[in-house]
Amino acid sequence: MSDDPARAVGRVVEVWRYPVAGLMGERLGRAELSAAGMSGDRAFGLWDTAAQRFLDAEACPSLRLARARTASATVIARLPDGDEVAIGARRADERLSTWLDRPVQARPVEVGAGGSSPRIRILSLSSIAALARRHPTGQWDARRFRPHLLVVLPGVDFGEDTWVGSDVEIGAMRLAVDEPTSAADSWGSAQIGLAADPAIMTTVASVHQRTLGVTASVLERGVVQPGDGVDPVPR
Repeated sequence: MSDDPARAVGRVVEVWRYPVAGLMGERLGRAELSAAGMSGDRAFGLWDTAAQRFLDAEACPSLRLARARTASATVIARLPDGDEVAIGARRADERLSTWLDRPVQARPVEVGAGGSSPRIRILSLSSIAALARRHPTGQWDARRFRPHLLVVLPGVDFGEDTWVGSDVEIGAMRLAVDEPTSAADSWGSAQIGLAADPAIMTTVASVHQRTLGVTASVLERGVVQPGDGVDPVPR
């Protein structure tokens, strides 16, 4: 196990959760992972009552201009004008609908629906840096790419790619690395604190075949936190 970060290949530097699918998320000091994914991740989605589907940032890029966080088991959405609403309250649906200019309801999301997935996205700082060298004027902030776990792998570009088909131990947990993470067009959209930049996606496509980072399934549940060691292991 990678309980000893000093002996690990890499380590976790940031942990992120996205309580409302499509909205920006929250940085955590620790998170619980299980076969169902990260606890509290993408627990809600915004249901378009006219279109009868959950909104995503590909169809509605404005979602990236709001942020969701969890406070005492309540999910709070902060809108672009600074107003905060408690998800589940009637006022929240009214404010979200006014902001998005369409009728929406915040609804609980079952795993596998509405953008919710039990899988965990892992991304290394060195992979971001490798792309930044090709487009140095871009804002290569990790938040664009919505990882759950941001890791450092010293001296290795796209090192996490080599984990596909293997397992990875993070702290006392074990995850199966299933596939590269496919790029989303919303990565180049305007987000909180980040300007729209179509060249972000152009660079990801030309340098790395429209993938960045890897997606993994949790095999052994546990808690992850910054500082945990990261080690790939054969299956």
